[in-house]
Amino acid sequence: MLTWPELDHNLHLNAKLSERIRSMATAAATRPAHVPPEHLGDFNLMDDPEMLPRPNGDPHKAIARLLDGPPVFYSLNNTRNGEGAWFIIRAEDQRRVLQDGETFSSNRNIFASALGEVWPVIPLELDPPEHGKWRSLLNPLLSPRRVMNLEPAVRERATELIEGIKARGNSCEIMTEFAFPFAVSIFLQFLGIPNDRLMEFVGWANDLLHSTPEARTRAARTVVDFLNDLQDQRRAEPTDDFMSFVTQAEVDGRKLTRDEVKQMSVLLFIGGLDTVAAALGFDFYYLARHKDDQALLRAEPERLTLAAEELLRAYPTVTPVRRATRDVELH
Repeated sequence: MLTWPELDHNLHLNAKLSERIRSMATAAATRPAHVPPEHLGDFNLMDDPEMLPRPNGDPHKAIARLLDGPPVFYSLNNTRNGEGAWFIIRAEDQRRVLQDGETFSSNRNIFASALGEVWPVIPLELDPPEHGKWRSLLNPLLSPRRVMNLEPAVRERATELIEGIKARGNSCEIMTEFAFPFAVSIFLQFLGIPNDRLMEFVGWANDLLHSTPEARTRAARTVVDFLNDLQDQRRAEPTDDFMSFVTQAEVDGRKLTRDEVKQMSVLLFIGGLDTVAAALGFDFYYLARHKDDQALLRAEPERLTLAAEELLRAYPTVTPVRRATRDVELH
């Protein structure tokens, strides 16, 4: 028997499927001239029913279905601004694309486009050799030694949250009670901001990454305004945090400009808020369904590091996008 929430969700799924069918019917008419008809697919990262939130959505299952299809295909409306995209399925081809920055550019201006502006998130949306220059600037800040120095505080925060969950009962809603509070509090510490703004930041991240285009634009403007204000504060009174580091850093023998600091800070903000929490959610979801692996990790904790690496591989939270700079053939 379906409850009302389940019925409502299924009706929503049926509406989505009907919309997909209508979209498929018009795909041939809107197919770009350079796309052969046999290479036109209908997969959509934005509205595939499996990409919807839980309880019924399963994005990795949706993407796994692509392994049974062609190695390369084109599908319409697969970016937030409505563009179509080629999907590269096989690992060998993915490596070719991701390692050829000259042909497949990272410069997408995805965040800036929400503001109607054009500027790259640094260093993510820069191509070689510029990417390497800016990445080298950040390497000391994110070095293994510096990260290891954060471990006691990270472990303390995890323990604090877990003890709070234990005190309230035998179960929890993992995203709101652990994943987001844990990831965001560590990010705030890294940025040098007190925890009392934690839920405010989570709201910004949700609007920025998981909401309507209008809400995304408002959130992007809020984030940029906040980071610019923080930059001004740290230039006036530096501390031992990320923003102070980049405001004092030099590249090519000069200080970073105000825009360059903003463009670096945006990347940290997005990555620190949503990506880590999403990864934790997928990891805990897997372990909740596989009690045998839970038992194995409890019995052999030395496996934890390898397990974390494997879960990141199996349940990625980021879909890399590149733009071809010239005509190129794959297969």
